[in-house]
Amino acid sequence: MAELDIFSPEVSHVVGGMEGKSIVIYGPNRSGKTSNVAKAPNVLFLSFEKGLNAINNVPYFYINNWSKFLKLVKQLCSPATIDAAKAKYSTIVIDTIQGITELADEYICAIYNIGSVGAGNSGYGNWKEYEKEMLKPIKQLCSAGYTVAFLAHEVERKLKDENGEEFTQLFPKSGDLKRCSAIICDYCDFIAYAQTQSNDANGGEVLSTLYLKGTQAFYAGSRFKKIVPAIPEWNWDKLVKAINDAITKEEIETGVKATTFEQVKKEEARQEAADKESLNESVADLVKEMGLMLNCMNQLEGNIETYNKLLKELNATNFKASSITEESSQEDKMKLEYLHNALVEKGYY
Repeated sequence: MAELDIFSPEVSHVVGGMEGKSIVIYGPNRSGKTSNVAKAPNVLFLSFEKGLNAINNVPYFYINNWSKFLKLVKQLCSPATIDAAKAKYSTIVIDTIQGITELADEYICAIYNIGSVGAGNSGYGNWKEYEKEMLKPIKQLCSAGYTVAFLAHEVERKLKDENGEEFTQLFPKSGDLKRCSAIICDYCDFIAYAQTQSNDANGGEVLSTLYLKGTQAFYAGSRFKKIVPAIPEWNWDKLVKAINDAITKEEIETGVKATTFEQVKKEEARQEAADKESLNESVADLVKEMGLMLNCMNQLEGNIETYNKLLKELNATNFKASSITEESSQEDKMKLEYLHNALVEKGYY
């Protein structure tokens, strides 16, 4: 059976290029968000609002219900269609964050028959279900190898500094900032703020500046510490160059060459297969040991009520450990492992 070895860990690698990168770009109207991102290579807009009215020849789908969004994501990410999809599209644009969060909100309310997500679950809210539902397609898109750009308007939020003084900061807009925008921002590689600029001394237009490092005035940031703080008069090509330059600087500093997205996915697939094999190989041993521990429990206590209580806690009173095999679902295998470990902790091993 394959065993975990603390002396042979996996090693992380920075992925070069834009493949698999995710970025939030937010700001006021006419800050170049849509027009600049529309010039990305092989772009497809998944539009939750009608923001392409002034731009010609941009492929898009207008999304007005959650099921339609899920169907599109499935086609973009399914093993049966992903090769053809990636041959046509390399940049997926979600326009806007508020749109995606509102449709996810409507979906959860409809499923649970509640007036609002916060009102569900006896007033505690169905926020876990909401987060899981919203993040699932986002994770699929972001892990499929596309460059994924999330567009958003700006909104003010109130925060406090280290001295307890309140200040106002600009942030990507959504229905609930903490549970909507923040969820997406935490998942993305970059959060960038596009700020409009005043005209020059002669009255000429100065294009917006894209900020990649935040201040107290606006929220921004990156997983790449070598990224430039700002890109004056930004466009998509300048953004790509800034990201590639940050990766190159990281390579120089660490002496480690960036890898490719394809290599990372191959390693992830190899590790996933190894983990599955390890779990499958251990199933028979776990079932056998469970039988011995339950027999021990019965001899010591005259019954197996301790075990039955564990099953009730898992809401799995019909679960039969002896019936679990390599062909059983991952969920059942995980329950088996959990129950086995719980009995070991209780001293029956």
